[in-house]
Amino acid sequence: MPGIPRVPLVYRLLRRLPTRARLMLVYLSSPKLTVGAGAIAWNADGHVLLVHHTYRRPGWGFPSGLIGRREDPGTALERELHEELGVRAHADTLLHAETHFPIRHLTLYYQVSIQGTPCPNGTELDGFEYVALEDLEAVAGVPPRPWLWAARADRCARAAR
Repeated sequence: MPGIPRVPLVYRLLRRLPTRARLMLVYLSSPKLTVGAGAIAWNADGHVLLVHHTYRRPGWGFPSGLIGRREDPGTALERELHEELGVRAHADTLLHAETHFPIRHLTLYYQVSIQGTPCPNGTELDGFEYVALEDLEAVAGVPPRPWLWAARADRCARAAR
């Protein structure tokens, strides 16, 4: 019939497969990636928490960790902060999501409030420092991204209310 597009053969064949087989085909043909969560924690002076990773180059960066299978990203981040820094934490707002290629990794950055003073575990982290955004590039080797400036401005605006 003119005007009605024909369904390609592959889709007609997929329709005949059981749902479980269709889902498995989608899974097997989809790109895989790892997912991590990063913490953006501020002190009273408006400085952001950086940690020194023992296994990364450059070593300074935001506290972060991989999200486990079937684990909630906020819960995973709170767990990582407890394991690596010995602090209780609460993951608040999702601030930013970014992909890292070619390693096929997605990082979700959350605004985090922490209770207590960080105490690096010595295994994955061996130091911490609160840094002004203006000094971030000098310490971590990368300039603060626009979303980080916006997060600080939003935090300051809420604190002024």
